[in-house]
Amino acid sequence: MPQTLIVVEHPVLADRVSVLRDRNTSHGDFRQALYEASAIMAVEVARELPVKEVDIETPLESTTGLRLRDEVAVVPVLRAGLGMVEGFLRLLPDARVGHVGIYRDEEDHVPV
Repeated sequence: MPQTLIVVEHPVLADRVSVLRDRNTSHGDFRQALYEASAIMAVEVARELPVKEVDIETPLESTTGLRLRDEVAVVPVLRAGLGMVEGFLRLLPDARVGHVGIYRDEEDHVPV
């Protein structure tokens, strides 16, 4: 899968981002807005996941369906991205979860 920047333009996401940025937002409202924003982003990002055809049995007949082709991993950048994991797992509950830690030099602000 090519590494691509995905810009999500969605009115509900824009609303949730405004809640996240508002200094007067309570802790509970912040967590809820982050969960909802993450779920919206998960749907948009998942559009690019490859699928495969599979044979399935419905209550009425045999048919062909689509399933995700590969395992999915959710890898947040610690600490800021950690709060987004639950929104992604709501859509992709079987995804593996990993973590990436990055920090910067406090004097020159260059990532280490």
